[in-house]
Amino acid sequence: MNKFYITTAIPYVNGRPHIGHTLEYFQADAIKRY
Repeated sequence: MNKFYITTAIPYVNGRPHIGHTLEYFQADAIKRY
């Protein structure tokens, strides 16, 4: 199995958090685990 990096966007604090922020981190976490 090849090793690879998973990256996510840097969270900016210029607005209120929304579901899009969480979705990105959940997707990256799911790819990493499975």
